[in-house]
Amino acid sequence: MDATVVSVGHRPELEAFHTRKLVLEYHPDGARLAHDESLEQWGFHRTARFLSRLFGRERDAAG
Repeated sequence: MDATVVSVGHRPELEAFHTRKLVLEYHPDGARLAHDESLEQWGFHRTARFLSRLFGRERDAAG
């Protein structure tokens, strides 16, 4: 059995955990696919950036 999981998010940091980005646009007769982007080629850089931001926030919160 095959399955597809769709994760809906609005924060750029979430891209580190995905391989594709689907961008939908509003249209009066229903949403339409505007872009289908591969995120795999920059996976390491996105993950590193996410972790850097995450640990920076934790450090700032700890004060």
